[in-house]
Amino acid sequence: MREVTAKVKFRPRTEEDDVFLLSVGRRVFSAWSRDPARALAAMLVESGARAEVAWVSEARVGFFIVGLDVLPRPFGPWVRPAVARLDAIAVVPGAQSRGIGRALLVRAEKVATDRGAVVMSLMTASTNGKARKLFSRAGFLSLVTLPRSYANGDAAVEMFKALDVASE
Repeated sequence: MREVTAKVKFRPRTEEDDVFLLSVGRRVFSAWSRDPARALAAMLVESGARAEVAWVSEARVGFFIVGLDVLPRPFGPWVRPAVARLDAIAVVPGAQSRGIGRALLVRAEKVATDRGAVVMSLMTASTNGKARKLFSRAGFLSLVTLPRSYANGDAAVEMFKALDVASE
């Protein structure tokens, strides 16, 4: 396993990246979704969505999509906090197990906190061991298992993490 984390660069997704995102999404998420490209396309146009692409050298190696909702009222010490959802995160199959997923996740959390998020949630398949391991190591806690949530009948695990932010 060769680590490449230090070499990973990020930039906001552009429309020119969409073919890449949808292609990788089809390959990575097809085990759990009937039409992963359609699901990803819908995530990209959601209000509050932010997607970034990861690069190593001159090659795109992954992406994430974060959704964000600002609460309409104060919550605890925050005047109008935001809550983030990690809607999608994927690494090109040939580049997996080299630290890119971890780098994507760290960057997604930074994007969320920069936009005012105090928590992040996500959903992953109970059978997706690599993803669950990545999220658990990053401090995400499993909240609930939702039976038969995916097209193949797999259960979904809803996970949650309080983000490291200062109160307003």
